[in-house]
Amino acid sequence: MIDVFLIIVVLVMMVLLTIINIYILAHYSHPLESKFGESLFAKILIVIALLIVEAEILLLPLDVSNVQEGGSLDMKGFWYTMTMISAIFIFLILPVAYFYYETEGDALRSRVWHATKMEFFFLIIFSIIIFVSFALLSKTNVPVEAVDCLMTGTAGDGYLVALDESSLSTN
Repeated sequence: MIDVFLIIVVLVMMVLLTIINIYILAHYSHPLESKFGESLFAKILIVIALLIVEAEILLLPLDVSNVQEGGSLDMKGFWYTMTMISAIFIFLILPVAYFYYETEGDALRSRVWHATKMEFFFLIIFSIIIFVSFALLSKTNVPVEAVDCLMTGTAGDGYLVALDESSLSTN
Protein backbone atom coordinates (compact mmCIF):
# COMPACT_ATOMS: atom_id res chain seq x y z
CA MET A 1 0.00 0.00 0.00
CA ILE A 2 1.26 3.46 -0.85
CA ASP A 3 1.89 5.65 2.17
CA VAL A 4 -0.51 8.57 1.71
CA PHE A 5 1.25 10.65 4.36
CA LEU A 6 4.55 10.56 2.45
CA ILE A 7 2.82 11.56 -0.79
CA ILE A 8 1.08 14.49 0.97
CA VAL A 9 4.36 15.61 2.55
CA VAL A 10 6.10 15.53 -0.85
CA LEU A 11 3.35 17.57 -2.51
CA VAL A 12 3.20 20.13 0.32
CA MET A 13 6.99 20.51 0.27
CA MET A 14 6.99 21.05 -3.50
CA VAL A 15 4.36 23.79 -3.19
CA LEU A 16 6.22 25.46 -0.30
CA LEU A 17 9.55 25.27 -2.10
CA THR A 18 8.04 26.72 -5.26
CA ILE A 19 6.70 29.69 -3.30
CA ILE A 20 10.06 30.16 -1.57
CA ASN A 21 11.91 29.95 -4.92
CA ILE A 22 9.65 32.60 -6.46
CA TYR A 23 10.31 34.83 -3.46
CA ILE A 24 14.07 34.28 -3.73
CA LEU A 25 13.96 35.06 -7.44
CA ALA A 26 11.96 38.24 -6.87
CA HIS A 27 14.19 39.33 -4.01
CA TYR A 28 17.50 38.85 -5.84
CA SER A 29 16.39 40.03 -9.29
CA HIS A 30 18.03 43.08 -10.79
CA PRO A 31 15.87 46.18 -10.19
CA LEU A 32 15.50 46.70 -13.94
CA GLU A 33 14.15 43.17 -14.34
CA SER A 34 11.99 43.04 -11.23
CA LYS A 35 8.77 42.64 -13.24
CA PHE A 36 7.92 39.01 -13.92
CA GLY A 37 6.68 39.79 -17.44
CA GLU A 38 10.19 40.45 -18.70
CA SER A 39 12.22 37.33 -19.50
CA LEU A 40 9.51 35.17 -18.01
CA PHE A 41 10.83 31.97 -19.62
CA ALA A 42 14.27 32.37 -18.01
CA LYS A 43 12.71 33.06 -14.61
CA ILE A 44 10.48 30.00 -14.85
CA LEU A 45 13.53 27.89 -15.70
CA ILE A 46 15.36 29.28 -12.65
CA VAL A 47 12.47 28.38 -10.35
CA ILE A 48 12.23 24.88 -11.85
CA ALA A 49 16.00 24.34 -11.59
CA LEU A 50 15.99 25.37 -7.93
CA LEU A 51 13.04 23.06 -7.30
CA ILE A 52 14.87 20.13 -8.93
CA VAL A 53 17.95 20.70 -6.76
CA GLU A 54 15.86 20.95 -3.60
CA ALA A 55 13.87 17.85 -4.55
CA GLU A 56 17.08 15.87 -4.98
CA ILE A 57 18.26 16.99 -1.56
CA LEU A 58 14.95 15.97 0.00
CA LEU A 59 14.97 12.55 -1.68
CA LEU A 60 17.37 11.17 0.92
CA PRO A 61 15.12 11.76 3.97
CA LEU A 62 12.15 10.59 1.89
CA ASP A 63 14.03 7.39 1.06
CA VAL A 64 14.91 6.80 4.72
CA SER A 65 11.32 7.44 5.83
CA ASN A 66 10.00 5.17 3.10
CA VAL A 67 12.27 2.32 4.22
CA GLN A 68 11.30 2.79 7.87
CA GLU A 69 7.59 2.76 6.99
CA GLY A 70 7.80 -0.45 5.00
CA GLY A 71 9.07 0.64 1.60
CA SER A 72 5.83 1.18 -0.30
CA LEU A 73 7.21 3.83 -2.69
CA ASP A 74 9.50 2.98 -5.61
CA MET A 75 12.46 5.09 -4.51
CA LYS A 76 14.75 3.59 -7.14
CA GLY A 77 12.42 5.05 -9.76
CA PHE A 78 12.39 8.41 -7.96
CA TRP A 79 16.20 8.51 -7.84
CA TYR A 80 16.50 7.52 -11.50
CA THR A 81 13.90 10.06 -12.59
CA MET A 82 15.49 12.91 -10.64
CA THR A 83 18.95 12.02 -11.95
CA MET A 84 17.72 12.05 -15.55
CA ILE A 85 15.80 15.31 -15.07
CA SER A 86 18.89 16.91 -13.53
CA ALA A 87 21.10 15.73 -16.36
CA ILE A 88 18.68 17.02 -18.99
CA PHE A 89 18.45 20.38 -17.24
CA ILE A 90 22.21 20.70 -16.67
CA PHE A 91 23.38 19.64 -20.11
CA LEU A 92 20.55 20.69 -22.43
CA ILE A 93 17.87 23.05 -21.15
CA LEU A 94 19.86 25.48 -18.99
CA PRO A 95 22.77 26.01 -21.42
CA VAL A 96 20.41 26.54 -24.37
CA ALA A 97 18.33 28.99 -22.33
CA TYR A 98 21.48 30.80 -21.22
CA PHE A 99 22.86 31.09 -24.76
CA TYR A 100 19.45 32.14 -26.07
CA TYR A 101 19.02 34.76 -23.35
CA GLU A 102 22.59 36.01 -23.95
CA THR A 103 21.76 37.06 -27.53
CA GLU A 104 18.92 39.39 -26.56
CA GLY A 105 18.00 41.92 -29.21
CA ASP A 106 18.75 39.85 -32.32
CA ALA A 107 16.15 38.29 -34.60
CA LEU A 108 14.53 35.08 -33.35
CA ARG A 109 16.12 32.89 -36.03
CA SER A 110 19.65 34.14 -35.29
CA ARG A 111 19.11 33.76 -31.54
CA VAL A 112 18.00 30.14 -31.94
CA TRP A 113 20.91 29.42 -34.32
CA HIS A 114 23.40 31.00 -31.90
CA ALA A 115 22.00 29.02 -28.95
CA THR A 116 22.10 25.76 -30.91
CA LYS A 117 25.64 26.37 -32.12
CA MET A 118 26.91 27.24 -28.64
CA GLU A 119 25.12 24.21 -27.12
CA PHE A 120 26.84 21.98 -29.67
CA PHE A 121 30.26 23.37 -28.72
CA PHE A 122 29.39 23.09 -25.02
CA LEU A 123 28.49 19.41 -25.40
CA ILE A 124 31.67 18.66 -27.38
CA ILE A 125 33.95 20.36 -24.84
CA PHE A 126 32.12 18.79 -21.91
CA SER A 127 32.23 15.32 -23.49
CA ILE A 128 35.98 15.62 -24.09
CA ILE A 129 36.54 16.64 -20.46
CA ILE A 130 34.38 13.79 -19.13
CA PHE A 131 35.89 11.08 -21.35
CA VAL A 132 39.49 12.15 -20.69
CA SER A 133 38.78 12.36 -16.94
CA PHE A 134 37.18 8.92 -16.96
CA ALA A 135 40.06 7.41 -18.92
CA LEU A 136 42.70 8.86 -16.62
CA LEU A 137 40.94 8.87 -13.25
CA SER A 138 38.60 5.88 -13.31
CA LYS A 139 40.77 3.55 -11.22
CA THR A 140 42.24 4.02 -7.80
CA ASN A 141 44.11 2.03 -5.19
CA VAL A 142 42.86 2.72 -1.69
CA PRO A 143 44.81 0.99 1.09
CA VAL A 144 42.49 -0.65 3.60
CA GLU A 145 43.45 -1.75 7.08
CA ALA A 146 41.25 -4.40 8.66
CA VAL A 147 40.32 -4.05 12.32
CA ASP A 148 38.86 -7.00 14.22
CA CYS A 149 36.67 -6.23 17.21
CA LEU A 150 34.81 -8.20 19.81
CA MET A 151 31.04 -7.69 19.76
CA THR A 152 29.33 -8.13 23.12
CA GLY A 153 25.71 -7.89 24.14
CA THR A 154 22.53 -9.05 22.45
CA ALA A 155 20.76 -7.71 19.40
CA GLY A 156 17.93 -6.31 21.53
CA ASP A 157 20.29 -4.36 23.77
CA GLY A 158 22.31 -2.95 20.91
CA TYR A 159 25.93 -3.82 20.30
CA LEU A 160 28.76 -2.74 22.52
CA VAL A 161 32.16 -2.75 20.93
CA ALA A 162 35.00 -3.76 23.18
CA LEU A 163 38.40 -3.12 21.65
CA ASP A 164 41.65 -4.10 23.22
CA GLU A 165 45.12 -4.27 21.83
CA SER A 166 45.05 -8.05 21.47
CA SER A 167 41.99 -7.94 19.17
CA LEU A 168 43.55 -5.51 16.67
CA SER A 169 45.09 -7.03 13.61
CA THR A 170 47.18 -5.53 10.83
CA ASN A 171 46.32 -7.96 8.02
